[in-house]
Amino acid sequence: MLLPDRLREVWGEADAGRLSREAAFAAQEQMLDGYRTAWRNALLINGEADLRASLLREVAAYYDIDDLVEVERRCSSAVNTMRYEWEENINPQQRASIESFYQSATMVYDLMGWHSLRDDTGPLAYVLGLEIVRAHHVQICLDFGSGVGSGALLFTRAGINMTLADISTTLLDFAHWRFAHRGLSAHFATFARMQELGFVRTWQDTWLWGHQLFEKCGI
Repeated sequence: MLLPDRLREVWGEADAGRLSREAAFAAQEQMLDGYRTAWRNALLINGEADLRASLLREVAAYYDIDDLVEVERRCSSAVNTMRYEWEENINPQQRASIESFYQSATMVYDLMGWHSLRDDTGPLAYVLGLEIVRAHHVQICLDFGSGVGSGALLFTRAGINMTLADISTTLLDFAHWRFAHRGLSAHFATFARMQELGFVRTWQDTWLWGHQLFEKCGI
């Protein structure tokens, strides 16, 4: 039984009054502890014991920043910074302005801060994904929307052959650096690679959801 199903059962017991909410929360934390350990062990570098400190040091090394306090400040303020950048600089009718937003280094700070698990357990969904992959004996995976590559690092350390793809070359370049820094290998793909393979964008939804349609030339 996968973790979400087990948690649903636990909280169902609490809702029915057969288990206290305190006991349900304790059971939830115990279940999540194994996920946290798997996530932390996949991302830690250079003998670090603290996940957030390790992630901050990675960002500092990549951007050549000596002051970890400054890196912490940028990670902590990244959400507000991105909101400001979007509201002040992005014209939704202009593709170039949106693309420049997705190349912002602020996205690196935001995702690395989020992956530290300090404020949110959301990244642990990758550990659930790894359980599913293992259960189905998958050996090759594509992480589309790979971001800074943390999930792909988790899968790679588990012996999965990974390909990372993202619309942000800034995030993809950083993920590539993280893999190289650890001596790990993976494949990296983005829209530029699709163009190399002969795919061209023939339609884009610029009004509602933003979907794009690509077709291969000559087919």
